Parts: sequence; structure tokens; C-alpha cells
Amino acid sequence: MTATKQTLEHLNQRQESDEESCILDWLSAVDYTSQQRDLLDRRQEGTGQRLLASEECTHWLCTPRATLFCPGIPCAGKTICSAIVVGDLTSRFEDKQDVGIAYIYCNFNRQDKQRAQDLISSLLKQLSKRRTSVPEAVKDLYKRYKTALTQINHLFKGGAFLEIQAHEDDIRRYLNGNMFKLPGFVNRNTTMQEEIMTVISHHVQGMFLLAQLYFESLIGRRSAKSIRTALKEFSKEFNDYTYDKAYDNAMSRIQGQLSEQTELAMQTLSWLACARRPLTSLELQHALAIEEGESSLDAENLSGIEDIHAVCAGLVTVENESGVIRLVHYTTQEYLERKKELLFPSAENKISALCITYISFDTSGSGICESDEAFEERLQSYPFYPYVVRHWDHHLKPAGNMRPDLMNFLKDQAKFDASEQAIHVSRHSSPNDWSQNFPRQKTGLHVAAYRGIEEAVSYFLQDQSAVNSCYNGGWTALKWAILIAE
Repeated sequence: MTATKQTLEHLNQRQESDEESCILDWLSAVDYTSQQRDLLDRRQEGTGQRLLASEECTHWLCTPRATLFCPGIPCAGKTICSAIVVGDLTSRFEDKQDVGIAYIYCNFNRQDKQRAQDLISSLLKQLSKRRTSVPEAVKDLYKRYKTALTQINHLFKGGAFLEIQAHEDDIRRYLNGNMFKLPGFVNRNTTMQEEIMTVISHHVQGMFLLAQLYFESLIGRRSAKSIRTALKEFSKEFNDYTYDKAYDNAMSRIQGQLSEQTELAMQTLSWLACARRPLTSLELQHALAIEEGESSLDAENLSGIEDIHAVCAGLVTVENESGVIRLVHYTTQEYLERKKELLFPSAENKISALCITYISFDTSGSGICESDEAFEERLQSYPFYPYVVRHWDHHLKPAGNMRPDLMNFLKDQAKFDASEQAIHVSRHSSPNDWSQNFPRQKTGLHVAAYRGIEEAVSYFLQDQSAVNSCYNGGWTALKWAILIAE
């Protein structure tokens, strides 16, 4: 009886655990833990202590219901400082379940997934996870709604005010910790090292990113005179164009590399600037390896992520925990967008062609995968596939032309069906046969209408029999066109 009772208790606990996991997943699919760890890993050891020891921060920690507002100029290091504070709180209250700790990291490239309700849901999920069990109120919400949470508006009032900017001692600590990256003649000259730290820390106006860009620009210098010439440039009056000049300098260094290195860097920046969502390192590697018009991906054309990072002059960064590779700052994105016509005059056209090549590979010619295992294998072999099938039209429209290769894809029902499977299925849709949960009988006309590709719609309408074709309970191309128009 005892063994049976223990077994039943174990099963009940497991069932409760599974239920709570479902509830937490329902609340939010976003997890900032990996980004938090990555930010702490990137922090120079010892930085941020001034913030933690500040009177404002101490008062905030010791005062019930207090708010600490920390604005700061662009690139002052607010994100890293936030990670330092979160890390300190997590360590300080690790064993206290009655202390709630939750955080969000907003990203300019994830605005579509960071609406108010998404952010609040993530906070609620984090607070619930710190408890021994999910609060009953959250369980009730799950049982009643399951598909949405009521938006919560909360106004912070009466909090302390502490502006965040990078302090000179933190910048010097960062520079000193990375001095080994500079040429040997610098590492043998302590006077020059001190000069570099003094000039940069004094002239970046509390902007950590600018310090990083200035430092990166010194890595390729080959003489003391060249270093000091650069330092004189850094010392000029700070103005609205300072960032652009720093980015211009980085682009000049990229252009000064060997031709293949320059090409790799420019393709990387083009993809990251134009991508409709953050890309993982593996996705970017595949994107860079696509050869327009080829029927398969040549594995020997894959570039190493370290090589990709090395040729980009400090303008990209890799989040080791999540595997995401991104532009180093939102100002980098803004700079590349302003200079897109000069730097990447035909980027969208090129990217749309590469996307269509990728979804047209011979491997998708066999059509849909009939099992979860086969579909998983396809995604493992072609990790860029989920991005391409969802966003090829987003790159096609800015390019402004109708591509013959796109028409070939839309007319190839097997390849088209394979892409539709990848768009619609989800690993969490059902425990078994999750790869089969997608609408059937969709045609190229339906997709052309849904995605607003007028030239393709005109082509398919030449076949009158296709006009009234429907799928998934009566959806015709006309219905999709009306829906999009509205």
C-alpha cells in the first residue's frame, strides 16, 4: 500500500508540474534568462559597483514600494547596468520566495513581439516561477481564458531618479581588460596604454558603445603615430555626428580588408539590417552560404561564426547563451538604415532572390514530411527554412519586381506544400503528429492573394478553374484579398 501511495503521489506531482509548465508557457513564450546571462558574461569584471553602492539604489532597496527610475543617454551602458542590478537582486534574494524579481530587455528588432501584453505576460510568468507553485489566481486565469491576458496599465509615481551613464572608471576598466587586443607595441608601452584609456574615457561623454567603437578602431593600427592620430580625432568636440563618424570609420576599416573579408562583412551587415526578426548564428551562416540559383546548399560554403564576427569591425555581437547574432546597438541599425542606399543599394532584391533559392532547394521537392521525425530532420538540415518561408515576401516587396524564380516556386506544388507545412506547424500544437497540423489544398493563388503579390495573382487568374479553389473550410483567394485589403 505504501509503495502504491508513493507512486500515486509521484504521478500527482508530475501531473501538477506538467500543468504548471503549460500555464507558464501559455503566459509567455519569451525567456530573458539567456540574455541576462549573456549580458553578465559580457560585463567587464568589477563594473557597475558605483551604481549598486549609490545612495539612490540603496534607498530604493530599503524602502517599501519605492521606484528607482534610471534614464540615460544612448549607449551609456543602461542594458549592462540593468543586468548587473538584476544579478545582484537575484543573488541577494535567492532563497526568498516572497520577493518577486522580474525583468524585460526590449529590442528594437522585436517590436512585433514586445507589445504591452507580451511584456506584462513575461513579468507575470517570471514572478510565478519564483513561487513554490503557480498562484491560484493565475491558474484561474488559465482555466477561464487560455488564449489572452487582460492588459495591465501601471503608472510609476514618486520614485527616486538616478540617471545612468558610463563612469570613467568603468570605461577605463573595460579598456584595460581588453588592451591585449591591441598591437604588441602598445602592450609593451604602459604610457601609451594610459594615454589611450585617458583620452577615450574622457571624450565619450558617458557612452559605453562609443568607447567600444573607438577602441575597436585602434586594433588595426600599426604604429604609435597612427594610434595618436586616432586619439586626436577622438578628442574633437562631441556633436550629433560623432556616432556617424565612428560608424563611418568602422565601415572604412571593413572596406580596407581583403576583398573576400569585405564581402563577407557587407553581406552580414546587409542581412542583419534587413532581417525581419533576430537571426541565430546558424541561420545567418546558412543565409550567407546560399548561392543564387543553386539547387542545394554546399556545406563547404558555410563561414565560421568567429570569422563572421571578426570581419565586422565590432558592429555585430553574438549572444552565446541564445545563439542570436545581432547588430551591436540600435544606433547601428539606424545608421545602416540611413546609409542603406549607399552601402547596400540592392540588398532587398538580393535577399529576396536568396530566400527564393533556399525554399526552392531540391530537398523540398519531395513535398511535405509525413512524420514528425522527417520534418524535424528537415529543419535540422535547413535551420534557415522557418525564417525564409515566413519572410520571403517581406523582402520581395521592397525589391519592387516580380521574379520568374518565385513563379516557378509557387507553381511547384510539392515545394509549395513543404513551405506551408513549415509556416503553420508548431511543436506544441499536439503531443503526436504535430508536424501534420496545417491546412491542406492551399495553392499559389491563395498565397499570392494573402501576401499581396498582384503580378502573381494576375498570372494565376488566367486559369479560370483556379479562381474558386478553396481550402480549410471555404477560404478562397478572393476572401484572402478582401481580408488583406481591410
